[in-house]
Amino acid sequence: MEVVSCLLCFIFIVTSFPVCFCTTYINTTSGGITNGQMIVNNGSSISLVCTVNKGMNGEDGSALWDRSSIPITYNDNVLQDADKYGITKRDSPTGNYTRYILEIRRVTLMDEDNYTCQNIKVTPPETQRVHVYVSFPPISFKMTQNGSDVTMLKVLDGDSSDIVCTSIGSRPDIDIWWYHRMKEDDDFTRITKGVSQHSTINVNNTLRFDTVSTLRYIASKQFDGGVLKCEVIGLQMTEKVDAMAYLDVQYSLSMSGATNFVAASPLGLLAAELIYLAVIA
Repeated sequence: MEVVSCLLCFIFIVTSFPVCFCTTYINTTSGGITNGQMIVNNGSSISLVCTVNKGMNGEDGSALWDRSSIPITYNDNVLQDADKYGITKRDSPTGNYTRYILEIRRVTLMDEDNYTCQNIKVTPPETQRVHVYVSFPPISFKMTQNGSDVTMLKVLDGDSSDIVCTSIGSRPDIDIWWYHRMKEDDDFTRITKGVSQHSTINVNNTLRFDTVSTLRYIASKQFDGGVLKCEVIGLQMTEKVDAMAYLDVQYSLSMSGATNFVAASPLGLLAAELIYLAVIA
């Protein structure tokens, strides 16, 4: 075994000697690693990439992948469960480093753990660690008004109404963003004012979360016929999780002490005008 210290390695780098083994790091071909953690979808397959630099004389490093200190691969050999794990060894085109790619197939909650790549050609061994966190989409996601599911929101022009979007059973807890658009071909515009949100642990599964987001929506007749949407943010999903409802914005017309509610559409405005003319005639 070649014994090299990282201090010696640093000296070799700054004096233009060939690089030794003191750069071992992990990245991934299946998504990013943030603060040492990789969030993956339940049922997906991931690849963790450990890059080990060559030694001073071009020798390979020796990469050992383990899970909570239990070896699962060594160099290009799988030591455990070949159906679950795969290992691929790839040399760089320049020959300066080697990548040891650990594949974890069909990830489930049972695979959530710390995974470590060790370069055991140095003393002490270099290690890089990543925590794999398994995520689940919500079991249910819906939009409600006054406690009832909605696909059409009836609101009065100028009045405020509480619209609620509820996510049940996600992992981890998520954010819910709100959007609206005026016409079918328009892009959605995010709504940030009047939004409140809170998450709690799911009562049936302590590993999952429930999230409720409430929008205090002030209706405007210019949005009549438009669309209001809420969407899950924060999960790496192949398909969006959202809920949408069309806006039916109505306005009040006072005639002889009585109040009528009229749809704020061209036909509704015409009807209102005819009613008004009939009243004053």
